[in-house]
Amino acid sequence: MRRIILGILVLVMCLSLFACKGADETPNASAEPTVSESPDETTAVPEPKPDKGLGYYDAEYDYTLQPRYTVAYITRHEGADFRGMLEIWAARFNCELDTFYAGSDAEVLTQTATLKAQGYAGFLFDAETAQYPAIAGRCKELDVAWFAIDKAPRGADGKLLHPWVTPDYAGLGADTAEYLMLHWNDTYLPSLPENTEVKNVGIIALGAQDDADFTAVSRGIADKLESYNEPTSSVWLPATLFNIDSADGSASGNAEQTIAKLNALLAENPDIDAWFVVAANDSLAQGVSNFYPVAESGVVAVVTIGGASQFRLWDADDADEHHTAAAYTDGLLRMEPVFGGLYALMRGETTAEELWSPKWVNGGAGETYASLQVPSAVIDRTNYREYLEWVDLYTRVDRVQYNVFVVPEQYPSRENPDFR
Repeated sequence: MRRIILGILVLVMCLSLFACKGADETPNASAEPTVSESPDETTAVPEPKPDKGLGYYDAEYDYTLQPRYTVAYITRHEGADFRGMLEIWAARFNCELDTFYAGSDAEVLTQTATLKAQGYAGFLFDAETAQYPAIAGRCKELDVAWFAIDKAPRGADGKLLHPWVTPDYAGLGADTAEYLMLHWNDTYLPSLPENTEVKNVGIIALGAQDDADFTAVSRGIADKLESYNEPTSSVWLPATLFNIDSADGSASGNAEQTIAKLNALLAENPDIDAWFVVAANDSLAQGVSNFYPVAESGVVAVVTIGGASQFRLWDADDADEHHTAAAYTDGLLRMEPVFGGLYALMRGETTAEELWSPKWVNGGAGETYASLQVPSAVIDRTNYREYLEWVDLYTRVDRVQYNVFVVPEQYPSRENPDFR
């Protein structure tokens, strides 16, 4: 009996010891988290979840546990189109964002040095591609983290000078061509004059031909047409791709020159029975829609590489006789890895050479920096609400109120790199 009682006492003591140890290791739920500006082995700061990966936002991580960085957004464009999107991601990464307008290329470099001296930890630039060699040199000289926003940061040799976040423009062109092919018969032809017999189709790629992004779109269209123009294809009529330079590469190009080129092309190709126009931006697309009535021109569909302006027209039910669509990349979705990449560089978690490498590095083209491709979609009046609601779901930002049901798997969150 004594042995039994003694055994019970020993067991109770062991359980008590384990309970005390567990209580000592349980943090106080009401205690405020502390942030160490210089974390060491004894005060380690939690890292973002490893399965999310560096350069992306992790909704399950508390970024207030990290130091708060101040970021400068320097733009050559007074509209600062990306400011609102960047402010959303800055807040989520627990950063402060200030916007600065630079009146000249030289002022961009001067502001960078001045703001670095004032304690700014990272820089986002909205400049033209030709300026990025100077920007990259200045940032290297100052030893600061930076990222390009809209135009590719390429050197004189055409190679990337830094990691870059971009739509898959060649893939977007291929998707646009496929969209036209799948819908040409049931959607476009009814808008032509009655009894019109369509034997040949023309696709016009209308944009600045010295713009690398738009030439990639055109290349994607050409590649897709080559596969669909095979004699065995039963879903598509013979199609020919024409490229027209929109004169000066600005938002709308030189309107008179562009119209003259379009008129000449239509007149020189009377054998083309139906025309589809793929325009580099919303302004060009709307100009074509307004200037070329279907009955007189045979232009039955206009696709814009953009879409924000088109959405407003669809919301207002402002229809024209053309079938319109948008090859669209959402800016807020694109800015997530832009700010995420900058954040990883500011924290010293990775280097520019290692960020998103090797998966997103196009080594076959001699690139040494990553070119992360974000998803795009060809959308029209029938499905644009679903896509924009999906972007809200993915980014967790409630921007639109269409009240349509979407699920996370409805669209891809990131493209797979195939570097077309």
